[in-house]
Amino acid sequence: MNTYIRLSDNLEMTEQDIDPLCTIPNINFNPDPSLYSKVRQSAKPSVGILKEVVKAPTALVDDIWTQQWEVVDKYRDYTDSDGVVVTKAEQEAAAVAGDTATKDKEAKELSKRTGIEILGVMCSATKEDQMGLTAVGLDYSMTTAGGGTFASTKFEFANGNTLAITADNFSTIYNLWVPFRRSFFTPD
Repeated sequence: MNTYIRLSDNLEMTEQDIDPLCTIPNINFNPDPSLYSKVRQSAKPSVGILKEVVKAPTALVDDIWTQQWEVVDKYRDYTDSDGVVVTKAEQEAAAVAGDTATKDKEAKELSKRTGIEILGVMCSATKEDQMGLTAVGLDYSMTTAGGGTFASTKFEFANGNTLAITADNFSTIYNLWVPFRRSFFTPD
């Protein structure tokens, strides 16, 4: 839906404000240019977690009415329902801490998908990888405990890489992969 400005008082309006019977979208809508001017839309600026973008009054830019944006502080001091003053600084500190925790969690998840290099292969450490390698480990343990020979297994990790697990490299793989996977469960 297009935005227009009524030139008599610089009031922003939509097509339906100007003509309530107008159907949206209406490519033939053409209000009287002596009364209305179409507003050129502009992209909202990007801001960090402590700021927000609010709509500012439309302004003439190079003789074209253009949507404007204002970057303002996201947090302000206020008094809660119990009469306690909550400061801007407290809110900002909580927002930064929350953002840091989110970024740390995202980095941890990325690390699981990227993985650890074992025998020249990047081996991811997702939940699915753990379930699959646990099954391979159980097969290895049961086969060798019964005196049998473990059959080599081509294992595909969640990140798409594959690694041949053999009786000869089983211990190497598990001794590197298991502590890496376990590192995601240590208390913070």
